Amino acid sequence: MKEAAIGAIFSKDRQKVLLIKRRDVPVWVLPGGGIEKDESPENTCIREVLEESGFQIKLEKKVGEYTPKNSLTTFTHLFRGEVASGKAQLSNETQEVRFFRLDKLPKLLPPPHDEWIME
Repeated sequence: MKEAAIGAIFSKDRQKVLLIKRRDVPVWVLPGGGIEKDESPENTCIREVLEESGFQIKLEKKVGEYTPKNSLTTFTHLFRGEVASGKAQLSNETQEVRFFRLDKLPKLLPPPHDEWIME
């Protein structure tokens, strides 16, 4: 299984976080995906957020690296960033794109996404 890069993309005031609702499994998650051959984790994060949300982002820092918790997860690079430009757009992977207040995150948010947001 390949590695993944995920983006915790916050509003400028750090009160809201960008989440996407997946089409294949209708849960809310942080945008991101698999790292392609010869692609850096940073570039993967930027590409995946754009593909899944329509937003061009600016990465601020790498938050951490996480090892798989079970056979359904993969080694994940987590980055923090903010929107540089663009507007919310759906894709073949996303059925909804929204910013959520940190104190009002959706119920359909699987672990460890809730932990990653708070880190």
